[in-house]
Amino acid sequence: MPGAAHEMMVRVLKEHPAWFNLLLKTLKLKTLRRGLKLADTALQKVVAIERRPDTFWLDPGVAWALVEVQNDKKDEKVSSWIVTVAMLVAEHRVMGDLFVVTADRAVAAHARDELTLTGRHGTRLRLDP
Repeated sequence: MPGAAHEMMVRVLKEHPAWFNLLLKTLKLKTLRRGLKLADTALQKVVAIERRPDTFWLDPGVAWALVEVQNDKKDEKVSSWIVTVAMLVAEHRVMGDLFVVTADRAVAAHARDELTLTGRHGTRLRLDP
């Protein structure tokens, strides 16, 4: 359960959202993008996402592994693989492994080095198969 200091800071940020930009400026960081408005923090979305990895093994609650056979470099696979791994972690409450099988060195390098999504302020979501 969050403590009093946590709850007070949340209250201050909700009541004075512009102060967060002041904090960012003070820390010499980029401010939030114009147009962002304070929104409801109850984030709920029911989205049906179906992923069909090439091969999938599962020992529920213990381990999982999936294999993607990739012959060409496809940038759209980055978010697809990240979503697939996140789905499996959320469902099975254990981190498993993603293997990318390829005979192409460029595809292997892409899978090894470029599976990162980066936000404007530097938040990174990285997957290392």
